[in-house]
Amino acid sequence: MIWRRLLGYFPASLAGGLASFGAVYALTRLMSAADYGFYALALTTMGLIYTLSVTWAEAAAYRFAGEADAKGVTPDHIRTVMALLAASAALGMALMLGAVLIATDPMLRMALVAAMSTMALTPLVNAAQEMNRAQQRVSRYSTLRVSQDIGAFVVGTFLAWRTGLGSAAPFVGLACVLALLATVEGSRLWRESKGGRFRPERMRPYLAYGAPVALALALNIALDAGDRFLIALFLGPEAVGVYAAGYGIADKSVGLLCAWAAAAGAPMMMAAWEREGPQAVREVSAHLARTLLLIAAPAAAGLALVAQPLSEVMIGEDMRAGCADHALDRTVRPDQRLRAALYIRGLPAFAPD
Repeated sequence: MIWRRLLGYFPASLAGGLASFGAVYALTRLMSAADYGFYALALTTMGLIYTLSVTWAEAAAYRFAGEADAKGVTPDHIRTVMALLAASAALGMALMLGAVLIATDPMLRMALVAAMSTMALTPLVNAAQEMNRAQQRVSRYSTLRVSQDIGAFVVGTFLAWRTGLGSAAPFVGLACVLALLATVEGSRLWRESKGGRFRPERMRPYLAYGAPVALALALNIALDAGDRFLIALFLGPEAVGVYAAGYGIADKSVGLLCAWAAAAGAPMMMAAWEREGPQAVREVSAHLARTLLLIAAPAAAGLALVAQPLSEVMIGEDMRAGCADHALDRTVRPDQRLRAALYIRGLPAFAPD
């Protein structure tokens, strides 16, 4: 069954891969190393703040969607999640504003402001997608994911090419696409939640589930990309740009494959839990673990073998030196297992690169 679901999620995974690799290919040619470094720093900052402030509510939106559907209280679930997302997003944007005020370089500050604008829209789209996944609306999930990834890549690349936005261009492109998707999915959620209301008593179980997930992912991001701040401090933004370009190729190559398998398997695990209990979950999770290993191990080995020629093709000439070493060093990462495990437990598809 999982292979049939993998086929259903394949367009979303393919679009994510094309957009990720396309962004590295295009942005390393359209941006200077310093601008790309500022982009990476802003992305990491946003990822950490977003995870700590918002991700817990998105994870709860996924985890409790099946339970709400079984009990006939989906409208209440949606309204409760939307209220929690609004409060969490406001907190996240306040923290991002603090990061903007701390930043000293004007280009980094502009990138952070652009990243902050996406935080007003991303929670609604992500929560809608998490509920699409939980309710196994594979076609809708894939369509929206393809639209978001390809649309953000096209618009962001165009802005980097034709405007002076520099490191802020990818975030502005993403915000434009998110505005459209938030309108579509927000109106749908509002219709589906008609008659529902905010249930404050649900905050405790939602927080109890989502907070550990968010904290674990935040620690993962700190381990995964926190060294960018040290590189910026001691070597400057140009070094961050070179590091992030090489790292992004390796991370996305293996990470997207793991996320693809997890996206297909996670709803099956949650459905097994709701309908049959722990033993059924163990069987489904064991099958998913074997599938992840079958996909990720050959991908990691292949990437290590082609790190040098891949970096020469994918990365702009000015930033190419040294990127192959970064890609090779980061091909097989211990924290990749943590990221896959968190995704399986209902974590939204979010990566720091």
